[in-house]
Amino acid sequence: MLGVTASTKTPTLSDIHVSVPVGACPASGTVTFPSTLSTSVLSQITATAITGVYPTSDSSLAFVTYAGSGGLIPAYAPTTSGAGTVSYVKLSGSATAPISGVVSADSTTFYTGTSGDNLVHIINRSTLTDTSTLAPNLTGASGTAAPVDLLVQKPRKTT
Repeated sequence: MLGVTASTKTPTLSDIHVSVPVGACPASGTVTFPSTLSTSVLSQITATAITGVYPTSDSSLAFVTYAGSGGLIPAYAPTTSGAGTVSYVKLSGSATAPISGVVSADSTTFYTGTSGDNLVHIINRSTLTDTSTLAPNLTGASGTAAPVDLLVQKPRKTT
């Protein structure tokens, strides 16, 4: 289980490794799920709020979105025990923070809506690079440019 908090001065990612017992349920008492906690400090960003944690379908990587600054997307690769590895994807252009996101159905791409430039950045999962952007040209009620704060992914039908 992954969680991220921005309530401290530096955002912290918590990774709780849970051991699922094998076998039948006990005849009496309760089933316990032993767990261990590992934490990783997200030292390269300044987050005023965490807006999402987006794991890939194979649970080998998770992206963290946030409101704030830093121009980076934290990418966390969990391990079977202990703390995993935190990498940072540099956002291109004038993006200041990834505020929304979605992982593609095949887990090869992460899309993130950003503040600062109001674009959607396309992140290659295998290289952890910002490969291109889309400009949705959204405007708020006042007529000024607005960031993409919600992204969804719809699988395409193969023919």
